[in-house]
Amino acid sequence: MFVLLDPQAYRHWREFADTIGANASIAVPATVHMAHGLMGSCIWCVAGVFMLRAQNWARWLAIIWGLSVLTLTWLTIGFALTWYTKLISYAVMLFFLCWRPAREFFLPAACDASHRRPSRLNESNS
Repeated sequence: MFVLLDPQAYRHWREFADTIGANASIAVPATVHMAHGLMGSCIWCVAGVFMLRAQNWARWLAIIWGLSVLTLTWLTIGFALTWYTKLISYAVMLFFLCWRPAREFFLPAACDASHRRPSRLNESNS
């Protein structure tokens, strides 16, 4: 956000992005990074709030957006330490979002309620 407010910071950031982009297999413009980062902040917040409300579409939104982050990072810097760090974080997130208790938590309410295990979130409110 600071990059958007200070023109000099934006200039330094563009030089840095151009330097990294020169070493990448496919140079991605700095404006694409900024747009992706700003949209990502909103998308992660929306997905998080609606996952707490047991909305299955939000779980899939987080999974797909995480994959887009990995892809953009790979296109920009290739297989570097940053990409491996994001890959490990994404794998952990994917494990927990696709784990059986999580899948049961995100079952639609229209499913047979007798097969749905109560979540700890619902138990603490009772």
